[in-house]
Amino acid sequence: MAKLAVGDTDLVDFEYHEKGTVCSIGDNDAIGVVFGKNLKGYPASVMKKVIDDRALLQIGGPGIMMNKGKFKFYK
Repeated sequence: MAKLAVGDTDLVDFEYHEKGTVCSIGDNDAIGVVFGKNLKGYPASVMKKVIDDRALLQIGGPGIMMNKGKFKFYK
């Protein structure tokens, strides 16, 4: 939008690359598809926590991830 406002017409098309979907069901259960592989139960729960921690790291850095992250990977 900013490029259009200043008259720049050199725009790049957006292309979505799906990596999968994971849904948590409680603390130790989840279901999902990650890179085409079906996950369920505890392995999917761990993947969901890893995805959440990665997002915190990208947004807020190591400090936010260590304070707000989900590190309870045990059953």
